[in-house]
Amino acid sequence: MARQSSVQTASRKPDPQSGFISVNLRYLCSFYPSISHVCRKIGVNRQQFNKYLSGQINPSIHVLKRTSDFFGVDIDEIFLPPSELRAIVEGHRAGRRTVSDGDGNSPLEAISALLHPGNDILKKYEGFYFRYNYTFDGSGRVLRSLFSIREKDGVFVTRLLERIRHRSNGSQRLTTLKYDGVMTALSGCLFNIEYERVMKSCIGHAAFSCLQRPGQRFLTGIQSSYSTSSGKPTASRVVLERITRDIPLRQMIVRCGTFDVDDGQIEPDILVLIGNQIASPEKVLTDSA
Repeated sequence: MARQSSVQTASRKPDPQSGFISVNLRYLCSFYPSISHVCRKIGVNRQQFNKYLSGQINPSIHVLKRTSDFFGVDIDEIFLPPSELRAIVEGHRAGRRTVSDGDGNSPLEAISALLHPGNDILKKYEGFYFRYNYTFDGSGRVLRSLFSIREKDGVFVTRLLERIRHRSNGSQRLTTLKYDGVMTALSGCLFNIEYERVMKSCIGHAAFSCLQRPGQRFLTGIQSSYSTSSGKPTASRVVLERITRDIPLRQMIVRCGTFDVDDGQIEPDILVLIGNQIASPEKVLTDSA
């Protein structure tokens, strides 16, 4: 009995000569935006990974462990005939679709698919912006932050850099917060979802009107997130001002911070656009444009 158990265990070990690895890896990669995305997540050099995909060489057991963990399969399953691996993966994916739309796509897959249709529209919005809104701490100050939009691997990604006074650092010292996100264009709006990079403690959402007007300087919208000072969900109007001049990045960052409304640092037109008053007969906060 002991010998039979040993033989069975040995037969489960991956066969380094298997010809199915490259086919199976290409199939598993097909569920992700790009090969580069997969390489970054696994922590593998792209040129080296290309050799795995082409079948020139096989990954080491160490790399296979990281790869299988990322794809959510067992190491042994990567060595199976492609038809068997597909049956396993499709079974896993079907089991996760407890909430789905009429086409059988999970909500996460459906949202991911929405990141691509608006690419042609978003190309003209690539670049740097100053972003303005009233701070969420109730101080009545205006936050000017640095915001960027760029295309990466077929998806438009955003980055927000804030320099704010944080009570834990004293009133004069600025704390820098960074947020990464994605943007898509739908129904005449730009939708942005972002998260705080370090603590990953909150997610923010913003929607901007993208109606084009002659001489338009600003994109206006509504944003919502979590206020660390109040511990409550908070929303406000928000404005993006495109940076059209060739300004060094460091100088852009230096201009960011929080400002009193009366110190002349923020243009009156911007103050009007980010005001959070709700005019009668409106009952909800809407875009100010």
